[in-house]
Amino acid sequence: MSLPNTNVGAFDARTRFFELLERIEAGEEVTIMRHGVAVARLVPPTPEKAIKPTMKERPVAAPMPSLAKARGWAELALS
Repeated sequence: MSLPNTNVGAFDARTRFFELLERIEAGEEVTIMRHGVAVARLVPPTPEKAIKPTMKERPVAAPMPSLAKARGWAELALS
């Protein structure tokens, strides 16, 4: 269950930033408005399980053994 969405002006969002963070941590969504137009939406993060790994976190596959041998990468050649 999420709390209702709150609209906040850009100036108020800047001056009350830490208060807004506490509200977002509690599950509330905050929409930042500028001149009556929504320009950003702050939402709580998704559970860690749902976050996809970044390129640096993904496992790196070893090259094909024949390619590793052909290019002189003996330490990567598995066979």
